[in-house]
Amino acid sequence: MRKGRSKFLCPYREAYENQRIEAFIRLEGLGVQSEGEEATLGELYFVPIGSVESGSYTYDEPRDEKDERLIKFADVPRIVYSETVADLRKITKSKEEDEG
Repeated sequence: MRKGRSKFLCPYREAYENQRIEAFIRLEGLGVQSEGEEATLGELYFVPIGSVESGSYTYDEPRDEKDERLIKFADVPRIVYSETVADLRKITKSKEEDEG
């Protein structure tokens, strides 16, 4: 586990209690006071619930594809995947799309 400052944050974290899976989307350039600023989407990954420690200045996300905590996309239940993608679409909607 790494602790310290990072320009990467995982502000999107969704726990699917019934399936015991958490989804994380890494973002770059998004801070607490970043309203209206652009952010870059990074990795989307699924892990067993509770396997990634998160909190203030705690960075425990998987570092590469070999991390044993990662759940292969093929093994993610369809409902979990589809709900996560729907949330991603909401997150990435532009202001114009939202108003139109």
